[in-house]
Amino acid sequence: MRPNLDFLAHYEPPFGALGKAMNAIVGHRIAEVSVHRFLGDVAGHLRQTLA
Repeated sequence: MRPNLDFLAHYEPPFGALGKAMNAIVGHRIAEVSVHRFLGDVAGHLRQTLA
């Protein structure tokens, strides 16, 4: 059985309505790519450390 790791996060864009509009256009995609890259880095580190 493989262990699972769950993350839960909440992001509220700054600058009110303007921030929400910018987030809807590009911000959410930047955040998504950043999270995927971070999790890939963590997974790689764990694989090397636990191997």
